[in-house]
Amino acid sequence: MNAVILICMSVSAFAAPPASVFFDEKVLFKAHEESKDDSRIAEYIPKDESLDSWKSLAGLFWFSEISSPKEFAEAMMESIQASSAEAKINLSEKPGSTDVLLDFVMWPEDQKFVEFDVFHIAKDGKNGIKAQQYARRAYGKEMEKFLAALPDERLRLLNFMATKGLKEP
Repeated sequence: MNAVILICMSVSAFAAPPASVFFDEKVLFKAHEESKDDSRIAEYIPKDESLDSWKSLAGLFWFSEISSPKEFAEAMMESIQASSAEAKINLSEKPGSTDVLLDFVMWPEDQKFVEFDVFHIAKDGKNGIKAQQYARRAYGKEMEKFLAALPDERLRLLNFMATKGLKEP
């Protein structure tokens, strides 16, 4: 019985993720959710995509044991660089707050796709942090066009994440 109470308490420490989110004129639906004692993650994709081959993905993350958005972003940067040596990573601090914006473009070792991600990482109002993610991928022949458009698209999505972020529809 005590184990059941502890499990219920750890899951209830985080708000339940919404069934869908809205970003950049797209509605994305929850495709994956995972909870641990100190974290909760929810990932969202368009209805017609799968977690194996998505082109747009949004994520909501909560971490109760991490208190610094910048330190979390720096740890992410190290992890990204370790898994994708060619990754291009940018970190910026949101003026007047402890929030940070992290964006990067990366490729897996097999070069099957290219991915652009933008994260807004902030304190959660308690002792932890919360993060919002929006990512896009291109595969095969689409990769060259994707990369050519990325400088302008990066600025647009970074601004959108900084000012509007993920919303419930």
